[in-house]
Amino acid sequence: QALPMNGTMLVRTGATLGEGTLTVRAAPFDDDGFGFVYHYLDAANYHRVSFHAKRGFVRIVRVRGGVATALATAKNEQLPRRWWTTYAVRRVGDRHEIYVSGRLVLEATDRVSGGTTGLYAWAMKDIRFDDFAVLDRAP
Repeated sequence: QALPMNGTMLVRTGATLGEGTLTVRAAPFDDDGFGFVYHYLDAANYHRVSFHAKRGFVRIVRVRGGVATALATAKNEQLPRRWWTTYAVRRVGDRHEIYVSGRLVLEATDRVSGGTTGLYAWAMKDIRFDDFAVLDRAP
């Protein structure tokens, strides 16, 4: 079930994800949740990818008009903790593909347009992010 997530969100203006890949390296030293947002228009309209080590899931969520809808969930995922790992969302047309260390773990289909990108965390005591990048789709 997708819920609104209260926490810390850092939005990167000007870094729009069209068809391409958003990557970030993260080192979660806690077992709560973190992730990234894309197609962020405002606090009530965006897509997010959630990684939650304690609950063992990866989830793609669409938030429209403040209503959160889970588009896809991968359960029983063993997510890395306490070391740097690369997380990514790749967008091709209406497809959203989520990767952890280069391994496809989840995909969904949903139409999107516009918006920027960012990072977020909730209930985390220690999460570190680095190498945040939005890459255009390769020809």
